[in-house]
Amino acid sequence: MFLTELVKSMSHHGEHEKEMTCGEYESLKERELASKLLNDERGRLIISQALYYGIKALEAIEPKILQEESNLDDMKLLRDWIFNYPDLVFEPIEQAKVRELLNAQSS
Repeated sequence: MFLTELVKSMSHHGEHEKEMTCGEYESLKERELASKLLNDERGRLIISQALYYGIKALEAIEPKILQEESNLDDMKLLRDWIFNYPDLVFEPIEQAKVRELLNAQSS
């Protein structure tokens, strides 16, 4: 029932109702899953991680004029106000710290 209502709402006026093909149904399911993921904590973490690495990559481009400054500004705005995990979450731990942690666990 939910899918039928969703298909009706997606048509222009509901008057061109048609049966969904298997491919259309799968696409709709995937879109629903993606939407749910975006709106839960794991999805927010994934988007935050993508913004973290995207910002780092754009900032590393030389010459600076090729950095797509407006995109960089928008990415930072999204990171700071919506997908605001601290950068520390995504920064790799240096090898020495990893070895130290592993040695402490094995003792």
